[in-house]
Amino acid sequence: MMTNKEFRSIKTQYGDGVFAQIRWSIWDLEEVFNYYNVKFTKENVEKFLATRVARGIEDYSVEAGWDILDDFVGSAVQDGVFEERDD
Repeated sequence: MMTNKEFRSIKTQYGDGVFAQIRWSIWDLEEVFNYYNVKFTKENVEKFLATRVARGIEDYSVEAGWDILDDFVGSAVQDGVFEERDD
């Protein structure tokens, strides 16, 4: 089991134990709007941000993130990357 001292000694890109972070910006919408042939205007961005879909993106991203993390750790386990627990 990792101790608090060991945990604090691990250097991560974002600090505080955070090793990955996803940040969506208004500019990311431009590519998706273009794909769906939606005009990239202030009005359309505001309409999107007002939808319940937009408000659920963070929750959905966290849920999908757990699946992604599981896939990557599972692959690493299959590849023999990690030590197994003793218990």
